[in-house]
Amino acid sequence: MGDPEAHRTVDVTAENNVNPSNQHASRSTMEGEIALDGTSRSNHLAQGDPEDLRTDCRDCWRLSALLLATVTNVVVKIQAINPSLKRLRTVLNEAVVVVGSRTDLEVSSMYDVFEKELLTCISTKTCISLESQPTLDDTSIREQIQVLQLYRRELLDTLTKLREWKPLPTDILNAYPRVWARDRDASDFAHLSLASTSRSCTNALISHDIIWLGGKHDGYPLSSLQNYMQLRYGTHAELVALENTSAQEFAALFQSYLTFGLIQAVAAQEIPEDRLLRTNSNGHLVFSTHNLHSIFHEFRDRAEAVKQSNLDLYRMWYARAMNALGIVNSTLLHVTDEPTNCPFTRAGLDPDDVSRILFTIGAIGEALHKQCFQFETEVRPPRWFRTVSHSQPHVRDMIAAGWCPFTIAKLSPSKCLVGYASTCKPFVRDGLGEVGHVGCTEETCTLNTIDGATYRNRHTMESCSCTYSQPSLEHVTATLARGDIPIITIPDLRVDSSGSGTMDMICTSASVTPYVAISHVWADGLGSTTEQGLPTCQLRRLVSLTRKLVRGGTFWIDGLCVPGDKEYRKRAIRLMGRTYRDASVVLVIDSGIRTCSIHAPLEEKLLRIVTSGWMQRLWTLQESLLASTLVFEFTDGLVAIQDLIPYSPCDMTHPVRLCFYGDIFSLMKNVLRDETRRTRTALGLGEVAAALQYRTTSKPEDETLAISSLLDVDVSQLLAAPPDERMTTLFMMLRRLPFDIPFIRGAKLTKPGFRWAPRTLMGHGGQLMSVDESNCTAICTRDGLLATYGCISFNTKTFRGSDPPWALREDSGNRWFAVYSDIGESDQVTCNAILVRSLPLETASNGAAVMIDWDDHSHSQIGERGFSPPASTRAIAFVAY
Repeated sequence: MGDPEAHRTVDVTAENNVNPSNQHASRSTMEGEIALDGTSRSNHLAQGDPEDLRTDCRDCWRLSALLLATVTNVVVKIQAINPSLKRLRTVLNEAVVVVGSRTDLEVSSMYDVFEKELLTCISTKTCISLESQPTLDDTSIREQIQVLQLYRRELLDTLTKLREWKPLPTDILNAYPRVWARDRDASDFAHLSLASTSRSCTNALISHDIIWLGGKHDGYPLSSLQNYMQLRYGTHAELVALENTSAQEFAALFQSYLTFGLIQAVAAQEIPEDRLLRTNSNGHLVFSTHNLHSIFHEFRDRAEAVKQSNLDLYRMWYARAMNALGIVNSTLLHVTDEPTNCPFTRAGLDPDDVSRILFTIGAIGEALHKQCFQFETEVRPPRWFRTVSHSQPHVRDMIAAGWCPFTIAKLSPSKCLVGYASTCKPFVRDGLGEVGHVGCTEETCTLNTIDGATYRNRHTMESCSCTYSQPSLEHVTATLARGDIPIITIPDLRVDSSGSGTMDMICTSASVTPYVAISHVWADGLGSTTEQGLPTCQLRRLVSLTRKLVRGGTFWIDGLCVPGDKEYRKRAIRLMGRTYRDASVVLVIDSGIRTCSIHAPLEEKLLRIVTSGWMQRLWTLQESLLASTLVFEFTDGLVAIQDLIPYSPCDMTHPVRLCFYGDIFSLMKNVLRDETRRTRTALGLGEVAAALQYRTTSKPEDETLAISSLLDVDVSQLLAAPPDERMTTLFMMLRRLPFDIPFIRGAKLTKPGFRWAPRTLMGHGGQLMSVDESNCTAICTRDGLLATYGCISFNTKTFRGSDPPWALREDSGNRWFAVYSDIGESDQVTCNAILVRSLPLETASNGAAVMIDWDDHSHSQIGERGFSPPASTRAIAFVAY
C-alpha cells in the first residue's frame, strides 16, 4: 500500500466529518493561566501604608473561578471580624448569578470575567466598607486588612485542592451556589430536619495487606528513588548480578523500592518500617496501607511550610516527586505488559500474590499522584496510567463476596476505590438470597433491570400485605392537562374510616405549594402509576420523611403522579425537568444508601452513594443535577449533599475520600440560583455523556427524554419522533456538537448520514468526547456531520480484526504510525484514510478509519480553501507514533 499523506488537513462532509471553521486549531483551556499574584507579597502587606493595603486588598481577591467553592467560608469569617460587612454575602451571591447568567462566555475568557467582573467587585466593596466606617482609624483598618490577608492565604491554599478542575472552571461556577447553601443563615433551613453527619478523620485501607518479602528499609539515610536500591545493596552492576543470582533477595529489595522508596521520594521524609509493616494474626509480616492517610497529612503540612519559606525549593520538590512517580508508573506498565520479566514472578511467588503486590503498589502510586495535585505549581502532574483486570485476585474475591461486576467496573478507573471497596461488605437487595449478582456482567447489573411483566411493588416489611392507596386519577389528569405538576399531600397517616385500608390524599398543583420530589429506582419497589398507586405502608414511610423537609410533607413521586395512560404519561414527561427543578428538596431514596448510618466514616457514605442502584440509572441523573437541594436518606437520618463534599484538610489528604471528589461534585453542577430567582444553565453534550458513564436503563428509547432538560432542548419534539429516530433528532436539535464525537467507541447509528453518531451516550468509561464548549465546532446536518480533522490518507486497504496493529509510514519516512482498531475478531473494514483530531500528532490520538471519495466536490463551498470530500465511518482507531 502507498505511503500515507500524513499532513493533509481536509474538511470532510456528508457521511461523517466537517467543520469549515478550523476552530479546533485554536482551542484553549484554563491550563497554566492561573497567576498566583500576591503570593510573595504577604510580608509587605503586613506592614504597608493603609492606602497601599486597600489597593493590595483588592488585588488579593484576583484568584480565579476555581476559588469560588471556598469563598463562602472565608466570607463568614470576614463578617465575624466586622459586622458592618454583613451585606458581603448578598453581594457575593448577586455577583455570581450575574456572571453565571451571561451567555457569551467562552472558556478562554472565563478567567478575565471572574477577575474583572466578580472578584474585583467583591473586594472593592469590602475595602469601601472598611474605609467608610467613621469609628475606624488607620491602625484599625490596617489590623482588619491584615486579618483579611490571612484569609486570602487560606483562599490561595484551596487552589491546590481544586487544581484538578482547572480545565473546567464552569464546573466550579455551576456548583458554587450549592456549596453556598452550606453557610446560609440557620433560619433558611429551619424547616429541614437534617442530621449532622460524621466527618471524623479516619484511616482507610486502599488495598488488603500484602505479604512482605523481607526487604530491609530502615537504617539508611533518606535518598532519591533512583539511589534507593544502590544505597542498600551496591552498584548497578552488583544489582544486576543480584537479580540473576538471587531472585528472592532481589524481589524483596524491589518491593521495598516500589513501596517505601516511592513514598519517601514523594513525601521527602523518612518513613520507618513500623508505620507500614505489621504482624498479622498468623504471625506473618505484612505491608499495610492503613497509615497512609497520616503520612499524606504530614506531607501536605510540610509542603505548605516549604512553599511559604522557599518557593524554588518547593518547585524542586514537586519535580522530584513527579520524576519518582513517573519511574514507578513506567515500571508497573513494563512488568504488567511483560509479566515474565517481573522480579516477583521470577522469584517464584504465587501469581495471586504477585497481582496483589502490584495492585497495592499501583494504588499507592495513584494516591500519591492525587496528592501531588495539591502542589501549587504551573505544571500539572502527568497522567497516572492504571490497569485493573477482572482476572486479578482482589476483584475475584469481591465478586465472590457479592459485589456486582458492573459496580466493580464503574470503580475500576481508580485502584484506590476498588481496593477500599474490597475491604467493605457489598449491598445486596433483600429477598435475593444467595442469587445476588450472579447474572450481572461488566456491561449491566441485572438486578437494576426491570421486567414490566413480572414487576411487583415492595412493602416496608416482607410480612406486610396492606392495601394500595391512590390519588384521584381525575385530579391528577386535570392538573396535567392544565400544564401543571400534580403533587400529593396526605394530611392524616391513619387509614380512612370506611374500612378500605387506604389513606386519603389531596392532589394539588405544584405552582402554589412547596413540595419534595422523590428520586428513586424502580428496582427498590416504588415504581407504579397513578391508577395502581403504592402500598399504604410505603406511603406512610414517605410522608414521615417528607414532613422533615417541607411543612405538610407534600411530595411528588412518579408512582402516584404519572398516569399509565399514554397521552398523560407524555404530558408528565414534558414536565419532568420542571418537576425536579422546582422542587424545594429532591429526596434520594435508595435501599443501598439506606443501609449506611450517618455516623459511618465519610468515605463509607460516599461509597454507598457512588455504588448505589440510584447512581447507576439513567433518569436519576437529571433528578440530581436539576435539584436545588439534594438530600439523601441514610439509616438514621437525612443528609444534604453539601455535607458529603470532601473539603476539609483531612478529606483532601485522605486517599479514598479524595477519589470520590469528582463523583459527588458531578451531582451538583447545573443550576445557578439565588434567593429570589433561578437561572438555568444547560450542560454541553460532552458533559452529559461523561455523566452518563456507567448508567443504564430498562427502556433504551427513553435515553434522549431523560437528558433533554439537561441539554435545554424541547422534549416534545423527541416524544413526537419515532423511538429509533430520537437520537438523530436530538443531534439535529443541538446542531453544534463536540468535533470529536465520531471518535468515541461503541455502537453507531445505521441511518445514512448518521453512521458517525453513537447509538447511545451511556458508555462504560472509554474515550469520551470533549466537554469544552469551545470544541463544539462540528455542525450536524441531515446529510452528515461537518467538521475539520487531520487526515492520514493512503491507498484503499482492507483490514481484518485478526490482523496485528497497522503500521503506516509518513511520506518523509521520519515517522511510523501504529494503528489499533476496534474491529471485531471476525470482521473486516475497507478504508483509505484515518481522521484524527489534528496534525501533526503531538501524542497518541483516537481517530476514525473512513472511506473518502476524493472525486466528490459536491459539498465544497464557494471560496473555500481546498474542498470538502464526503467520508463514511468504517471503524474507530487509536493512532500512536
